[in-house]
Amino acid sequence: MIRCKADSFVYSLNEIEQMKQSIAFCKKHAVAGFVFGALTKFGEVDVFACKELIDAANPLPVTFHRAIDECIEIEASIRTIITLGFKRILSSGKANSAIEGIHQLKSWQKKFGQQIIFLPGGSVRSSNIVQLMQNTACSEFHSAAVTNDSGNCDATEIKKIKQLILQHA
Repeated sequence: MIRCKADSFVYSLNEIEQMKQSIAFCKKHAVAGFVFGALTKFGEVDVFACKELIDAANPLPVTFHRAIDECIEIEASIRTIITLGFKRILSSGKANSAIEGIHQLKSWQKKFGQQIIFLPGGSVRSSNIVQLMQNTACSEFHSAAVTNDSGNCDATEIKKIKQLILQHA
């Protein structure tokens, strides 16, 4: 994930340059793709910033992250993200978690799923992955696989999620 601050998705030109440098560094170290997103102060996709970052990431695939959940005109933003060439959108469906946003994710998948991959994320765990799969028709998911207060990824949780995906695919 390419992000230079945690409190906002609105970036200055200097911050965009920092992000481009991070992308260049990661490309030198053989990453498979990038996740980022940028918004204007009006809650719209920042087309300029995204184009700059996409160009820097080229030819690797790019995913627009949960900044989408802060967009004002969400469907217009999805169309813009598709036009820009993003391959995926990571979203909780404008909710605190993917389960809470399940109906919105299903709606977007139905409307735009032939044009872009929706990647439900936000508290995706083995306890809810089957429900998300069955109710959104999405085929890819994002999970931090955190199961305790440590904030660390849990290897057993990853195995459970993977097993459930394989069983229900």
